[in-house]
Amino acid sequence: MKKIIGAFVCAIIIIIICFQIDVFGQKKIVGQTVSSTNSTVTKTKESSDDTKQETLVKIGKNDRTLYTDDSLTTPLATINGGELTEFLSETKNAYHIKTNDGYTGYLALEDGTKVTKNIQT
Repeated sequence: MKKIIGAFVCAIIIIIICFQIDVFGQKKIVGQTVSSTNSTVTKTKESSDDTKQETLVKIGKNDRTLYTDDSLTTPLATINGGELTEFLSETKNAYHIKTNDGYTGYLALEDGTKVTKNIQT
Protein backbone atom coordinates (compact mmCIF):
# COMPACT_ATOMS: atom_id res chain seq x y z
CA MET A 1 0.00 0.00 0.00
CA LYS A 2 2.88 2.38 0.82
CA LYS A 3 4.40 1.66 -2.60
CA ILE A 4 1.14 2.54 -4.40
CA ILE A 5 0.77 5.81 -2.48
CA GLY A 6 4.43 6.65 -3.11
CA ALA A 7 4.05 6.00 -6.86
CA PHE A 8 0.88 8.13 -6.96
CA VAL A 9 2.61 11.04 -5.18
CA CYS A 10 5.57 10.79 -7.60
CA ALA A 11 3.21 10.84 -10.60
CA ILE A 12 1.47 13.97 -9.29
CA ILE A 13 4.81 15.71 -8.71
CA ILE A 14 5.96 14.84 -12.25
CA ILE A 15 2.69 16.20 -13.74
CA ILE A 16 3.03 19.46 -11.75
CA ILE A 17 6.62 19.90 -12.94
CA CYS A 18 5.56 19.26 -16.57
CA PHE A 19 2.93 21.99 -16.35
CA GLN A 20 5.42 24.40 -14.78
CA ILE A 21 7.92 24.00 -17.62
CA ASP A 22 5.15 23.96 -20.26
CA VAL A 23 5.79 20.47 -21.58
CA PHE A 24 2.16 20.17 -22.76
CA GLY A 25 2.14 23.54 -24.62
CA GLN A 26 -0.75 25.01 -22.61
CA LYS A 27 0.55 28.58 -22.54
CA LYS A 28 0.75 28.69 -26.33
CA ILE A 29 -2.83 27.45 -26.73
CA VAL A 30 -4.20 30.09 -24.35
CA GLY A 31 -2.35 32.86 -26.19
CA GLN A 32 -3.69 31.69 -29.56
CA THR A 33 -7.25 31.52 -28.27
CA VAL A 34 -7.14 35.05 -26.90
CA SER A 35 -5.71 36.58 -30.08
CA SER A 36 -8.21 34.83 -32.37
CA THR A 37 -11.09 35.91 -30.14
CA ASN A 38 -9.93 39.52 -30.36
CA SER A 39 -9.74 39.43 -34.15
CA THR A 40 -13.22 37.91 -34.36
CA VAL A 41 -14.71 40.73 -32.32
CA THR A 42 -13.26 43.37 -34.63
CA LYS A 43 -14.59 41.59 -37.74
CA THR A 44 -18.22 41.51 -36.53
CA LYS A 45 -18.63 45.30 -36.41
CA GLU A 46 -21.13 46.40 -39.09
CA SER A 47 -22.21 49.77 -40.40
CA SER A 48 -25.86 50.75 -39.95
CA ASP A 49 -25.86 52.38 -43.43
CA ASP A 50 -25.88 48.98 -45.20
CA THR A 51 -29.66 48.52 -45.49
CA LYS A 52 -32.12 48.65 -48.35
CA GLN A 53 -35.89 48.38 -48.46
CA GLU A 54 -37.92 45.77 -50.29
CA THR A 55 -41.65 46.14 -50.93
CA LEU A 56 -43.81 43.01 -50.98
CA VAL A 57 -47.54 42.33 -51.21
CA LYS A 58 -48.97 39.94 -48.62
CA ILE A 59 -51.99 38.01 -49.84
CA GLY A 60 -55.02 37.83 -47.50
CA LYS A 61 -55.82 34.76 -45.39
CA ASN A 62 -57.74 32.96 -48.15
CA ASP A 63 -56.60 32.06 -51.67
CA ARG A 64 -56.97 34.93 -54.17
CA THR A 65 -57.15 35.28 -57.95
CA LEU A 66 -54.35 36.78 -60.04
CA TYR A 67 -55.52 38.52 -63.22
CA THR A 68 -53.82 39.24 -66.55
CA ASP A 69 -54.94 42.89 -66.69
CA ASP A 70 -55.50 45.72 -64.22
CA SER A 71 -59.25 45.77 -64.97
CA LEU A 72 -59.36 42.34 -63.22
CA THR A 73 -61.42 40.61 -65.92
CA THR A 74 -59.27 37.66 -67.08
CA PRO A 75 -58.10 35.22 -64.36
CA LEU A 76 -54.52 33.98 -64.67
CA ALA A 77 -53.80 31.91 -61.55
CA THR A 78 -54.76 31.30 -57.93
CA ILE A 79 -52.42 32.63 -55.23
CA ASN A 80 -52.18 30.89 -51.86
CA GLY A 81 -53.50 32.80 -48.86
CA GLY A 82 -50.73 34.35 -46.76
CA GLU A 83 -48.15 34.23 -49.58
CA LEU A 84 -45.65 37.09 -49.86
CA THR A 85 -45.28 38.26 -53.46
CA GLU A 86 -42.94 40.71 -55.18
CA PHE A 87 -44.43 44.19 -55.62
CA LEU A 88 -43.85 45.64 -59.11
CA SER A 89 -46.22 48.64 -59.27
CA GLU A 90 -49.68 49.85 -58.31
CA THR A 91 -52.57 50.99 -60.49
CA LYS A 92 -55.86 52.63 -59.56
CA ASN A 93 -57.49 49.36 -58.45
CA ALA A 94 -54.77 46.66 -58.46
CA TYR A 95 -51.25 45.70 -57.45
CA HIS A 96 -48.95 44.54 -60.26
CA ILE A 97 -47.09 41.60 -58.65
CA LYS A 98 -44.89 38.59 -59.33
CA THR A 99 -45.77 35.41 -57.43
CA ASN A 100 -43.42 32.81 -55.97
CA ASP A 101 -44.52 30.48 -58.80
CA GLY A 102 -43.26 33.00 -61.38
CA TYR A 103 -46.61 34.41 -62.55
CA THR A 104 -46.76 38.16 -63.20
CA GLY A 105 -50.21 39.74 -63.04
CA TYR A 106 -52.64 41.95 -61.18
CA LEU A 107 -54.20 41.49 -57.74
CA ALA A 108 -57.18 43.50 -56.48
CA LEU A 109 -56.10 46.08 -53.87
CA GLU A 110 -58.51 44.64 -51.28
CA ASP A 111 -56.98 41.14 -51.72
CA GLY A 112 -53.52 42.10 -50.46
CA THR A 113 -51.50 44.48 -48.32
CA LYS A 114 -48.25 46.25 -49.19
CA VAL A 115 -45.44 45.43 -46.75
CA THR A 116 -42.02 47.09 -46.65
CA LYS A 117 -39.10 45.36 -44.98
CA ASN A 118 -35.50 46.43 -44.39
CA ILE A 119 -32.77 44.13 -45.69
CA GLN A 120 -29.24 44.19 -44.25
CA THR A 121 -26.67 44.16 -47.06
